[in-house]
Amino acid sequence: MFFQYTNKEIPNNFIIVLDNKAIGIIGSPIINMENQNFGLFYQLSRAYWGKNYITEATKAFIQYLKDAYPNAVIHADAVSSNPESIAVLKKLGLK
Repeated sequence: MFFQYTNKEIPNNFIIVLDNKAIGIIGSPIINMENQNFGLFYQLSRAYWGKNYITEATKAFIQYLKDAYPNAVIHADAVSSNPESIAVLKKLGLK
């Protein structure tokens, strides 16, 4: 699995690719660049749910943000009706 930029002008938005097929997206809208505050979003094609792909992609993406922006603060949330997404965030140590 690897990422491809969706827009080279906004380098924090990626397509998640598996076997040369786009299976999802992940990114981080800038909340405040001066303070290096970023949001976090992801979406995965339903056919790939439950296979740990989004956890793996999110973990790699968070590392990318930390490498690119050493003082990054990442803000993430999930809707209460999506316990799987909440579990991904908890598994990665986000609160």
